[in-house]
Order: sequence, then C-alpha cells, then structure tokens
Amino acid sequence: MRDESDDRAAIAGAMSLASTVTTIALEMVVPALLGFWIDRKLGIAPLLTSIGAALGLFVGIRSLMYLTRPKPPGDKKDGTRDKSRD
Repeated sequence: MRDESDDRAAIAGAMSLASTVTTIALEMVVPALLGFWIDRKLGIAPLLTSIGAALGLFVGIRSLMYLTRPKPPGDKKDGTRDKSRD
C-alpha cells in the first residue's frame, strides 16, 4: 500500500523498504555469527553464540518497534519535522 504523502517514485520506495528489511535481518544474524566465529576460534562452548543471538534478537525487535511506531502528524518519512507546519 502506497502512502499518498510519499512523492518518491515507486522504485525508490521499494528500494527503501528492501534496504530496511535487509538491515534488520543483518542486525539479527550478524551478532550470532560473530559469536559463533569467536567461539570456534577460542574453542569454548557456544556461550558467545548464545549471547550474540540474544543481542541480535533484542536489536532486531527494537528496530522493528522503531519502524512500526506511530508518527506524529507533520513528520516526514525520514523522521524530521516539516518546518512549514510550525
């Protein structure tokens, strides 16, 4: 569903959404992979993998909550205020 206040081309909106989804996915996966890599290097139990997975889950959920929070009227897509309305 396209937002009527968004005056960008459709491809620009799609690229923005794809970038956001990719960023959130990487925020969730990279800490666990980094913890796994360090665990393998040090030869220890999967302690850092578990910590990385928990950290990635926390950061990913925080990003999703930020993305879906309601925007106050007058805010632009990038989160800045519209100065012409003040």
